[in-house]
Amino acid sequence: MRASVLALILCQASCGRTEEADGRPGSSPARSPILFISFDTLGAEHTSLHGYSRDTTPIMAGLGEESVVFERCLANAPYTRASYVSQFSGLLPSCSSVDREAFREKHGRAPRTWEVFRITEGRRTLTETLRAGGYRTAAFIDNHNAGEAFGIGQGFEHFDTGAADVAMPDSESGIRRIVPAVLAWIDSLPRGTPFFVFVNAADTHKPYLPGPDFLDRYKGDTDGEPDAEYPVGIGGFGVVDMEHVEDYFQEPPFPTRMRTAPIVARYDEEVLRLDQDFGRLIAGLRERELLDDMLLVISADHGEAMGQPDFKFGHGTHVEQVLHVPLLMRFPGRRYGGLRIAAPVQLLDLYPTLADWAGLEAPDYLQGQSLLPLLDGGSLGERSFVHETGRLTTTSVSEGHWRLAVSYPGASNHCVLSARGRAWLAENHPELGGDYFVVTGLNRRLASDPRARAILLEARAALKGPFFELFDTRDDPHLLRDLAQEKPEIVARLRQRLQASQELSRTERTRMPVQAVAFEHPMDLEELRRLGYVGDDGEVDD
Repeated sequence: MRASVLALILCQASCGRTEEADGRPGSSPARSPILFISFDTLGAEHTSLHGYSRDTTPIMAGLGEESVVFERCLANAPYTRASYVSQFSGLLPSCSSVDREAFREKHGRAPRTWEVFRITEGRRTLTETLRAGGYRTAAFIDNHNAGEAFGIGQGFEHFDTGAADVAMPDSESGIRRIVPAVLAWIDSLPRGTPFFVFVNAADTHKPYLPGPDFLDRYKGDTDGEPDAEYPVGIGGFGVVDMEHVEDYFQEPPFPTRMRTAPIVARYDEEVLRLDQDFGRLIAGLRERELLDDMLLVISADHGEAMGQPDFKFGHGTHVEQVLHVPLLMRFPGRRYGGLRIAAPVQLLDLYPTLADWAGLEAPDYLQGQSLLPLLDGGSLGERSFVHETGRLTTTSVSEGHWRLAVSYPGASNHCVLSARGRAWLAENHPELGGDYFVVTGLNRRLASDPRARAILLEARAALKGPFFELFDTRDDPHLLRDLAQEKPEIVARLRQRLQASQELSRTERTRMPVQAVAFEHPMDLEELRRLGYVGDDGEVDD
Protein backbone atom coordinates (compact mmCIF):
# COMPACT_ATOMS: atom_id res chain seq x y z
CA MET A 1 0.00 0.00 0.00
CA ARG A 2 2.68 2.48 1.07
CA ALA A 3 4.95 1.58 -1.88
CA SER A 4 2.15 2.24 -4.38
CA VAL A 5 1.39 5.61 -2.80
CA LEU A 6 5.02 6.62 -2.95
CA ALA A 7 5.27 5.51 -6.57
CA LEU A 8 2.27 7.65 -7.43
CA ILE A 9 3.81 10.64 -5.69
CA LEU A 10 7.06 10.09 -7.56
CA CYS A 11 5.22 9.98 -10.86
CA GLN A 12 3.32 13.16 -10.07
CA ALA A 13 6.52 14.90 -8.96
CA SER A 14 8.57 13.90 -12.02
CA CYS A 15 5.87 14.23 -14.68
CA GLY A 16 4.24 17.41 -13.49
CA ARG A 17 7.25 19.73 -13.76
CA THR A 18 8.76 21.79 -16.50
CA GLU A 19 12.50 21.64 -17.08
CA GLU A 20 12.90 25.40 -17.27
CA ALA A 21 13.37 27.54 -14.17
CA ASP A 22 11.93 31.03 -13.94
CA GLY A 23 14.52 32.27 -11.45
CA ARG A 24 12.34 31.90 -8.34
CA PRO A 25 13.82 29.58 -5.69
CA GLY A 26 10.77 27.33 -5.65
CA SER A 27 10.94 26.80 -9.40
CA SER A 28 14.32 25.08 -9.59
CA PRO A 29 13.79 21.76 -11.46
CA ALA A 30 17.24 20.37 -10.75
CA ARG A 31 16.39 18.82 -7.40
CA SER A 32 19.32 20.55 -5.72
CA PRO A 33 20.55 18.86 -2.52
CA ILE A 34 19.06 19.90 0.81
CA LEU A 35 21.04 19.92 4.05
CA PHE A 36 18.85 20.58 7.10
CA ILE A 37 20.83 21.15 10.31
CA SER A 38 18.95 21.50 13.57
CA PHE A 39 20.98 22.42 16.64
CA ASP A 40 19.38 20.93 19.74
CA THR A 41 18.73 23.57 22.43
CA LEU A 42 20.11 26.55 20.50
CA GLY A 43 18.14 29.70 21.28
CA ALA A 44 18.17 32.49 18.70
CA GLU A 45 18.71 35.11 21.37
CA HIS A 46 22.15 33.71 22.26
CA THR A 47 23.47 33.77 18.70
CA SER A 48 25.31 36.71 17.16
CA LEU A 49 23.40 35.75 13.99
CA HIS A 50 20.43 37.29 15.81
CA GLY A 51 22.29 40.17 17.45
CA TYR A 52 23.47 38.72 20.76
CA SER A 53 26.04 40.89 22.53
CA ARG A 54 28.65 38.12 22.52
CA ASP A 55 30.06 36.95 19.20
CA THR A 56 28.95 33.34 19.78
CA THR A 57 28.18 32.35 16.17
CA PRO A 58 30.62 34.03 13.77
CA ILE A 59 30.38 31.15 11.26
CA MET A 60 26.58 31.27 11.19
CA ALA A 61 26.60 35.07 11.07
CA GLY A 62 28.92 34.93 8.06
CA LEU A 63 26.57 32.49 6.34
CA GLY A 64 23.72 34.82 7.22
CA GLU A 65 25.17 37.44 4.88
CA GLU A 66 24.76 34.94 2.04
CA SER A 67 21.37 33.66 3.17
CA VAL A 68 17.81 34.50 4.07
CA VAL A 69 17.52 35.00 7.84
CA PHE A 70 14.09 34.82 9.46
CA GLU A 71 14.28 37.18 12.41
CA ARG A 72 11.56 35.53 14.50
CA CYS A 73 10.98 31.83 14.00
CA LEU A 74 9.01 30.16 16.79
CA ALA A 75 9.15 26.51 17.84
CA ASN A 76 5.84 24.69 18.19
CA ALA A 77 7.06 22.73 21.22
CA PRO A 78 9.69 23.37 23.92
CA TYR A 79 10.97 19.77 23.97
CA THR A 80 13.05 17.79 21.47
CA ARG A 81 10.74 14.86 20.83
CA ALA A 82 7.54 16.85 20.38
CA SER A 83 9.31 19.46 18.25
CA TYR A 84 10.78 16.99 15.75
CA VAL A 85 7.61 14.91 15.57
CA SER A 86 5.88 18.15 14.65
CA GLN A 87 8.48 19.29 12.11
CA PHE A 88 8.61 16.01 10.21
CA SER A 89 4.86 15.38 10.26
CA GLY A 90 3.97 18.99 9.45
CA LEU A 91 1.40 18.93 12.25
CA LEU A 92 1.24 20.10 15.84
CA PRO A 93 2.47 17.51 18.37
CA SER A 94 -1.07 16.82 19.60
CA CYS A 95 -1.97 15.46 16.14
CA SER A 96 0.59 12.71 16.76
CA SER A 97 -0.36 11.89 20.34
CA VAL A 98 -1.76 8.63 21.61
CA ASP A 99 -5.23 8.38 23.09
CA ARG A 100 -4.38 8.11 26.78
CA GLU A 101 -7.56 6.27 27.72
CA ALA A 102 -7.06 3.74 24.92
CA PHE A 103 -3.49 3.23 26.13
CA ARG A 104 -4.63 2.74 29.73
CA GLU A 105 -7.30 0.26 28.65
CA LYS A 106 -4.80 -1.74 26.59
CA HIS A 107 -1.82 -1.71 28.98
CA GLY A 108 -3.39 -1.13 32.38
CA ARG A 109 -1.40 2.04 33.04
CA ALA A 110 -0.99 5.58 31.77
CA PRO A 111 1.50 6.06 28.94
CA ARG A 112 4.97 7.19 29.89
CA THR A 113 5.76 10.50 28.26
CA TRP A 114 7.97 8.98 25.57
CA GLU A 115 5.03 6.78 24.57
CA VAL A 116 2.75 9.76 23.96
CA PHE A 117 4.14 11.43 20.80
CA ARG A 118 4.92 9.34 17.72
CA ILE A 119 4.40 9.86 14.01
CA THR A 120 2.04 7.14 12.90
CA GLU A 121 3.10 5.15 9.84
CA GLY A 122 0.12 6.42 7.89
CA ARG A 123 1.48 9.95 7.87
CA ARG A 124 3.61 11.06 4.93
CA THR A 125 6.61 12.73 6.51
CA LEU A 126 8.76 15.45 5.02
CA THR A 127 11.44 12.86 4.33
CA GLU A 128 9.03 10.50 2.58
CA THR A 129 7.81 13.32 0.34
CA LEU A 130 11.37 14.18 -0.66
CA ARG A 131 12.41 10.55 -1.13
CA ALA A 132 9.39 9.94 -3.34
CA GLY A 133 10.55 12.94 -5.38
CA GLY A 134 13.89 11.33 -6.14
CA TYR A 135 16.02 12.38 -3.16
CA ARG A 136 18.45 10.08 -1.40
CA THR A 137 17.91 10.49 2.34
CA ALA A 138 20.09 10.25 5.46
CA ALA A 139 19.88 11.41 9.06
CA PHE A 140 22.63 11.85 11.65
CA ILE A 141 21.20 12.04 15.16
CA ASP A 142 22.77 13.20 18.43
CA ASN A 143 19.77 12.80 20.75
CA HIS A 144 17.72 9.62 21.02
CA ASN A 145 14.67 11.79 21.62
CA ALA A 146 14.88 12.50 17.89
CA GLY A 147 15.16 8.79 17.09
CA GLU A 148 13.36 6.22 15.00
CA ALA A 149 11.26 5.06 17.96
CA PHE A 150 9.16 8.19 17.54
CA GLY A 151 8.54 7.85 13.81
CA ILE A 152 11.09 10.50 12.84
CA GLY A 153 13.07 7.91 10.89
CA GLN A 154 10.27 7.31 8.36
CA GLY A 155 11.61 7.85 4.86
CA PHE A 156 15.30 7.83 5.74
CA GLU A 157 17.31 5.14 3.99
CA HIS A 158 20.27 5.79 6.30
CA PHE A 159 19.71 6.66 9.97
CA ASP A 160 22.91 7.12 11.99
CA THR A 161 22.60 7.45 15.78
CA GLY A 162 26.31 7.01 16.49
CA ALA A 163 26.65 10.47 18.03
CA ALA A 164 23.67 9.83 20.35
CA ASP A 165 25.38 6.69 21.64
CA VAL A 166 28.38 8.69 22.90
CA ALA A 167 28.09 10.42 26.28
CA MET A 168 27.56 14.15 25.76
CA PRO A 169 30.57 15.42 27.76
CA ASP A 170 32.87 13.34 25.52
CA SER A 171 35.18 15.72 23.62
CA GLU A 172 34.52 13.89 20.34
CA SER A 173 30.78 13.61 20.65
CA GLY A 174 28.14 15.75 19.00
CA ILE A 175 28.91 17.71 15.86
CA ARG A 176 32.56 16.65 15.89
CA ARG A 177 31.50 13.05 15.40
CA ILE A 178 28.75 13.90 12.94
CA VAL A 179 30.72 16.05 10.45
CA PRO A 180 32.99 13.28 9.06
CA ALA A 181 30.04 10.86 8.92
CA VAL A 182 27.94 13.31 6.90
CA LEU A 183 30.75 14.07 4.46
CA ALA A 184 31.52 10.36 4.05
CA TRP A 185 27.89 9.58 3.21
CA ILE A 186 27.71 12.42 0.71
CA ASP A 187 30.98 11.22 -0.86
CA SER A 188 29.44 7.77 -1.32
CA LEU A 189 26.81 9.16 -3.70
CA PRO A 190 27.36 9.64 -7.42
CA ARG A 191 28.12 13.27 -8.18
CA GLY A 192 24.97 15.21 -8.94
CA THR A 193 22.65 12.95 -6.93
CA PRO A 194 19.95 14.98 -5.17
CA PHE A 195 20.04 14.25 -1.45
CA PHE A 196 18.29 15.30 1.74
CA VAL A 197 20.46 15.14 4.84
CA PHE A 198 19.09 15.90 8.30
CA VAL A 199 21.54 16.63 11.13
CA ASN A 200 20.58 16.88 14.80
CA ALA A 201 23.50 18.05 16.96
CA ALA A 202 23.00 18.31 20.73
CA ASP A 203 26.23 20.08 21.76
CA THR A 204 24.42 23.00 23.43
CA HIS A 205 22.11 20.74 25.46
CA LYS A 206 22.93 20.44 29.16
CA PRO A 207 25.40 19.71 30.68
CA TYR A 208 27.26 22.90 29.67
CA LEU A 209 30.79 21.53 29.31
CA PRO A 210 32.50 23.40 26.46
CA GLY A 211 35.87 21.64 26.74
CA PRO A 212 39.34 23.06 27.45
CA ASP A 213 39.68 25.05 24.21
CA PHE A 214 36.59 27.14 24.99
CA LEU A 215 36.32 26.94 28.78
CA ASP A 216 36.33 30.39 30.44
CA ARG A 217 36.38 32.17 27.07
CA TYR A 218 33.73 34.54 28.45
CA LYS A 219 34.72 34.41 32.11
CA GLY A 220 34.51 37.81 33.71
CA ASP A 221 33.18 39.73 30.71
CA THR A 222 29.92 41.60 31.20
CA ASP A 223 28.53 41.27 27.68
CA GLY A 224 26.12 38.45 28.51
CA GLU A 225 22.81 38.57 30.35
CA PRO A 226 22.17 40.54 33.55
CA ASP A 227 23.65 38.79 36.57
CA ALA A 228 21.67 37.76 39.64
CA GLU A 229 22.03 35.44 42.61
CA TYR A 230 19.62 32.64 43.52
CA PRO A 231 19.52 29.72 45.96
CA VAL A 232 20.87 26.41 44.76
CA GLY A 233 18.09 23.87 44.69
CA ILE A 234 16.55 20.79 43.14
CA GLY A 235 13.64 21.18 40.79
CA GLY A 236 14.61 24.19 38.74
CA PHE A 237 11.87 26.78 39.36
CA GLY A 238 13.23 29.85 41.15
CA VAL A 239 16.62 28.27 41.80
CA VAL A 240 19.87 27.40 40.12
CA ASP A 241 19.62 23.64 39.79
CA MET A 242 22.20 21.61 41.69
CA GLU A 243 23.24 19.72 38.56
CA HIS A 244 24.43 22.94 36.91
CA VAL A 245 26.32 23.88 40.07
CA GLU A 246 28.02 20.47 40.14
CA ASP A 247 28.90 20.78 36.45
CA TYR A 248 30.41 24.21 37.07
CA PHE A 249 32.49 23.43 40.15
CA GLN A 250 33.10 19.72 39.34
CA GLU A 251 33.78 18.77 42.98
CA PRO A 252 32.52 19.77 46.45
CA PRO A 253 32.11 21.86 48.46
CA PHE A 254 29.21 23.31 46.48
CA PRO A 255 27.70 26.70 47.36
CA THR A 256 24.18 27.12 48.65
CA ARG A 257 23.70 30.23 46.47
CA MET A 258 24.95 30.77 42.93
CA ARG A 259 25.20 33.70 40.53
CA THR A 260 23.74 33.17 37.07
CA ALA A 261 26.37 34.94 34.94
CA PRO A 262 29.02 32.17 35.16
CA ILE A 263 26.53 29.52 34.00
CA VAL A 264 25.25 31.75 31.18
CA ALA A 265 28.88 32.12 30.10
CA ARG A 266 29.30 28.33 30.02
CA TYR A 267 26.27 27.98 27.74
CA ASP A 268 27.62 30.73 25.47
CA GLU A 269 30.98 28.95 25.34
CA GLU A 270 29.15 25.80 24.24
CA VAL A 271 27.44 27.81 21.50
CA LEU A 272 30.79 29.19 20.32
CA ARG A 273 32.34 25.73 20.27
CA LEU A 274 29.37 24.38 18.31
CA ASP A 275 29.69 27.19 15.77
CA GLN A 276 33.40 26.56 15.26
CA ASP A 277 32.94 22.79 14.87
CA PHE A 278 30.02 23.39 12.51
CA GLY A 279 32.47 25.43 10.44
CA ARG A 280 34.29 22.19 9.64
CA LEU A 281 31.20 20.93 7.84
CA ILE A 282 30.86 24.16 5.87
CA ALA A 283 34.55 23.98 4.95
CA GLY A 284 34.14 20.37 3.80
CA LEU A 285 31.19 21.29 1.59
CA ARG A 286 33.12 24.21 0.08
CA GLU A 287 36.09 21.95 -0.65
CA ARG A 288 33.77 19.60 -2.52
CA GLU A 289 32.21 22.54 -4.39
CA LEU A 290 28.81 21.52 -3.06
CA LEU A 291 27.81 24.44 -0.85
CA ASP A 292 26.72 26.77 -3.64
CA ASP A 293 24.63 24.04 -5.27
CA MET A 294 22.51 23.15 -2.25
CA LEU A 295 19.77 24.54 -0.06
CA LEU A 296 21.23 24.84 3.44
CA VAL A 297 18.72 25.18 6.29
CA ILE A 298 19.89 25.95 9.84
CA SER A 299 17.51 25.95 12.78
CA ALA A 300 16.89 24.37 16.22
CA ASP A 301 14.23 22.28 17.94
CA HIS A 302 13.94 24.83 20.79
CA GLY A 303 16.09 27.19 22.80
CA GLU A 304 17.15 27.36 26.43
CA ALA A 305 16.02 29.56 29.32
CA MET A 306 18.95 31.35 30.93
CA GLY A 307 19.13 33.25 34.22
CA GLN A 308 16.13 35.57 34.02
CA PRO A 309 12.97 33.41 33.60
CA ASP A 310 11.52 31.61 36.61
CA PHE A 311 12.72 28.26 35.27
CA LYS A 312 16.46 28.73 34.73
CA PHE A 313 18.94 26.82 32.59
CA GLY A 314 16.57 24.39 30.93
CA HIS A 315 13.63 24.24 28.57
CA GLY A 316 10.04 23.09 28.61
CA THR A 317 8.60 26.53 29.34
CA HIS A 318 7.07 28.94 26.82
CA VAL A 319 9.33 31.96 27.31
CA GLU A 320 10.90 33.63 24.28
CA GLN A 321 14.35 32.22 25.01
CA VAL A 322 12.92 28.72 24.61
CA LEU A 323 10.49 29.24 21.72
CA HIS A 324 12.52 31.72 19.61
CA VAL A 325 14.88 29.67 17.45
CA PRO A 326 17.23 30.60 14.60
CA LEU A 327 16.17 29.99 11.01
CA LEU A 328 18.56 30.55 8.12
CA MET A 329 18.13 29.40 4.51
CA ARG A 330 21.06 29.64 2.11
CA PHE A 331 19.78 29.06 -1.42
CA PRO A 332 21.87 27.76 -4.34
CA GLY A 333 23.96 30.46 -5.90
CA ARG A 334 23.45 32.57 -2.74
CA ARG A 335 20.18 33.85 -4.15
CA TYR A 336 18.45 36.28 -1.83
CA GLY A 337 21.64 36.50 0.22
CA GLY A 338 21.48 39.10 2.96
CA LEU A 339 17.68 39.23 3.07
CA ARG A 340 16.30 39.40 6.62
CA ILE A 341 12.58 38.77 7.07
CA ALA A 342 10.83 40.30 10.06
CA ALA A 343 7.48 38.53 9.62
CA PRO A 344 7.08 35.85 12.32
CA VAL A 345 7.23 32.24 11.10
CA GLN A 346 7.13 28.82 12.78
CA LEU A 347 8.95 25.50 12.53
CA LEU A 348 5.76 23.96 11.12
CA ASP A 349 6.47 26.00 7.98
CA LEU A 350 9.59 23.99 7.15
CA TYR A 351 7.81 20.97 5.65
CA PRO A 352 5.66 22.94 3.16
CA THR A 353 8.60 25.24 2.36
CA LEU A 354 11.01 22.43 1.48
CA ALA A 355 8.35 20.57 -0.51
CA ASP A 356 7.56 23.79 -2.38
CA TRP A 357 11.25 24.41 -3.06
CA ALA A 358 11.64 20.91 -4.49
CA GLY A 359 8.50 21.30 -6.61
CA LEU A 360 6.73 18.47 -4.81
CA GLU A 361 3.13 18.32 -3.70
CA ALA A 362 2.82 18.34 0.08
CA PRO A 363 -0.16 16.79 1.90
CA ASP A 364 -3.09 19.19 2.04
CA TYR A 365 -3.52 18.77 5.79
CA LEU A 366 -0.21 20.40 6.78
CA GLN A 367 -0.62 23.16 9.36
CA GLY A 368 2.22 25.40 8.19
CA GLN A 369 2.71 27.49 5.06
CA SER A 370 5.47 27.71 2.48
CA LEU A 371 7.75 30.64 3.23
CA LEU A 372 8.91 31.09 -0.37
CA PRO A 373 6.41 33.90 -1.15
CA LEU A 374 8.09 36.02 1.54
CA LEU A 375 11.33 36.01 -0.47
CA ASP A 376 9.72 38.09 -3.21
CA GLY A 377 8.10 40.54 -0.82
CA GLY A 378 4.80 38.67 -0.50
CA SER A 379 2.74 38.21 2.64
CA LEU A 380 1.30 35.16 4.35
CA GLY A 381 -1.40 37.22 6.05
CA GLU A 382 -2.11 37.53 9.75
CA ARG A 383 -0.97 34.39 11.50
CA SER A 384 -1.11 32.85 14.95
CA PHE A 385 1.18 30.06 16.15
CA VAL A 386 0.40 27.33 18.66
CA HIS A 387 2.98 25.86 21.04
CA GLU A 388 2.24 22.59 22.84
CA THR A 389 3.62 20.57 25.79
CA GLY A 390 5.62 21.95 28.67
CA ARG A 391 6.62 21.72 32.29
CA LEU A 392 3.37 23.24 33.51
CA THR A 393 1.32 21.12 31.09
CA THR A 394 1.18 24.30 29.04
CA THR A 395 -0.30 25.16 25.68
CA SER A 396 0.13 28.66 24.33
CA VAL A 397 -0.73 30.67 21.25
CA SER A 398 1.28 33.59 19.85
CA GLU A 399 -0.13 36.35 17.70
CA GLY A 400 2.20 39.23 16.97
CA HIS A 401 3.81 40.16 20.27
CA TRP A 402 0.98 38.66 22.37
CA ARG A 403 1.13 35.19 23.90
CA LEU A 404 -1.72 33.50 25.74
CA ALA A 405 -0.53 30.64 27.95
CA VAL A 406 -2.91 28.03 29.33
CA SER A 407 -1.37 26.00 32.14
CA TYR A 408 -2.21 23.33 34.70
CA PRO A 409 0.49 23.69 37.40
CA GLY A 410 -1.11 21.00 39.56
CA ALA A 411 -0.69 18.35 36.87
CA SER A 412 2.48 17.00 38.50
CA ASN A 413 4.46 17.35 41.71
CA HIS A 414 7.32 19.02 39.89
CA CYS A 415 5.10 21.78 38.48
CA VAL A 416 4.00 22.82 41.96
CA LEU A 417 7.47 24.35 42.33
CA SER A 418 6.63 27.02 39.73
CA ALA A 419 6.23 30.69 40.63
CA ARG A 420 2.47 30.23 41.03
CA GLY A 421 3.01 27.19 43.26
CA ARG A 422 5.60 28.91 45.45
CA ALA A 423 3.26 31.90 45.84
CA TRP A 424 0.44 29.56 46.88
CA LEU A 425 2.66 27.80 49.42
CA ALA A 426 3.85 31.12 50.86
CA GLU A 427 0.26 32.34 51.23
CA ASN A 428 -1.29 29.16 52.59
CA HIS A 429 1.64 27.72 54.56
CA PRO A 430 3.80 30.69 55.54
CA GLU A 431 5.27 28.70 58.42
CA LEU A 432 7.18 26.56 55.91
CA GLY A 433 9.01 29.32 54.10
CA GLY A 434 9.27 29.74 50.35
CA ASP A 435 12.07 27.20 49.99
CA TYR A 436 10.23 24.33 51.64
CA PHE A 437 10.21 22.12 48.55
CA VAL A 438 12.39 24.12 46.19
CA VAL A 439 15.82 23.95 47.80
CA THR A 440 15.67 20.44 49.22
CA GLY A 441 13.76 18.85 46.35
CA LEU A 442 10.56 16.89 46.52
CA ASN A 443 11.98 13.45 47.24
CA ARG A 444 14.10 14.57 50.17
CA ARG A 445 11.31 16.63 51.70
CA LEU A 446 8.73 13.89 51.29
CA ALA A 447 11.09 11.42 52.91
CA SER A 448 12.00 13.68 55.84
CA ASP A 449 8.77 15.50 56.73
CA PRO A 450 5.45 13.64 57.23
CA ARG A 451 3.51 16.87 56.56
CA ALA A 452 4.96 17.23 53.08
CA ARG A 453 2.80 14.76 51.20
CA ALA A 454 -0.46 16.21 52.52
CA ILE A 455 0.67 19.75 51.72
CA LEU A 456 1.75 18.72 48.22
CA LEU A 457 -1.61 17.08 47.52
CA GLU A 458 -3.36 20.20 48.78
CA ALA A 459 -1.23 22.39 46.51
CA ARG A 460 -1.87 20.23 43.47
CA ALA A 461 -5.62 20.41 44.02
CA ALA A 462 -5.50 24.19 44.37
CA LEU A 463 -3.33 24.56 41.26
CA LYS A 464 -5.28 22.18 39.05
CA GLY A 465 -6.10 24.92 36.54
CA PRO A 466 -6.55 25.82 33.80
CA PHE A 467 -5.00 29.25 34.29
CA PHE A 468 -5.14 31.68 31.36
CA GLU A 469 -2.31 34.21 31.35
CA LEU A 470 -1.57 36.88 28.74
CA PHE A 471 1.91 38.23 28.13
CA ASP A 472 3.43 40.90 25.91
CA THR A 473 6.56 39.16 24.65
CA ARG A 474 7.90 42.42 23.24
CA ASP A 475 8.23 44.01 26.69
CA ASP A 476 8.13 40.88 28.85
CA PRO A 477 9.92 38.03 27.01
CA HIS A 478 10.37 36.04 30.24
CA LEU A 479 6.60 35.96 30.89
CA LEU A 480 6.72 37.50 34.34
CA ARG A 481 3.77 39.92 34.14
CA ASP A 482 0.25 38.60 33.47
CA LEU A 483 -1.93 41.10 31.57
CA ALA A 484 -5.05 38.93 31.21
CA GLN A 485 -7.18 41.10 33.49
CA GLU A 486 -6.15 44.26 31.62
CA LYS A 487 -6.73 42.89 28.10
CA PRO A 488 -9.81 40.61 28.20
CA GLU A 489 -10.61 41.17 24.51
CA ILE A 490 -7.17 39.84 23.46
CA VAL A 491 -7.58 36.87 25.79
CA ALA A 492 -10.95 36.07 24.22
CA ARG A 493 -9.59 36.28 20.68
CA LEU A 494 -6.58 34.09 21.39
CA ARG A 495 -8.71 31.55 23.24
CA GLN A 496 -10.78 31.22 20.06
CA ARG A 497 -7.60 30.69 18.03
CA LEU A 498 -6.48 28.02 20.45
CA GLN A 499 -9.85 26.30 20.49
CA ALA A 500 -9.90 26.14 16.67
CA SER A 501 -6.42 24.60 16.70
CA GLN A 502 -7.46 21.99 19.24
CA GLU A 503 -10.47 21.07 17.10
CA LEU A 504 -8.20 20.52 14.11
CA SER A 505 -5.91 18.33 16.19
CA ARG A 506 -8.84 16.21 17.38
CA THR A 507 -9.97 15.79 13.76
CA GLU A 508 -6.50 14.66 12.70
CA ARG A 509 -6.19 12.19 15.57
CA THR A 510 -9.57 10.73 14.67
CA ARG A 511 -8.62 10.50 11.00
CA MET A 512 -5.29 8.85 11.67
CA PRO A 513 -4.89 7.72 15.30
CA VAL A 514 -1.59 6.81 16.91
CA GLN A 515 -1.54 3.21 18.05
CA ALA A 516 -1.27 2.62 21.80
CA VAL A 517 2.15 0.95 21.69
CA ALA A 518 4.23 0.43 24.83
CA PHE A 519 8.01 0.48 24.37
CA GLU A 520 11.22 1.22 26.21
CA HIS A 521 12.99 4.54 25.68
CA PRO A 522 16.26 4.24 23.71
CA MET A 523 18.04 5.97 26.61
CA ASP A 524 18.27 4.48 30.08
CA LEU A 525 16.63 6.33 32.95
CA GLU A 526 19.90 7.65 34.36
CA GLU A 527 20.85 9.25 31.03
CA LEU A 528 17.38 10.79 30.77
CA ARG A 529 17.85 12.20 34.26
CA ARG A 530 21.28 13.60 33.36
CA LEU A 531 19.84 15.39 30.34
CA GLY A 532 17.04 16.91 32.41
CA TYR A 533 14.17 14.76 31.12
CA VAL A 534 13.48 13.23 34.54
CA GLY A 535 12.57 15.46 37.48
CA ASP A 536 13.53 15.00 41.11
CA ASP A 537 10.12 13.46 41.70
CA GLY A 538 10.79 10.76 39.09
CA GLU A 539 8.33 12.20 36.58
CA VAL A 540 9.53 12.27 32.97
CA ASP A 541 8.91 15.42 30.98
CA ASP A 542 7.37 15.37 27.50
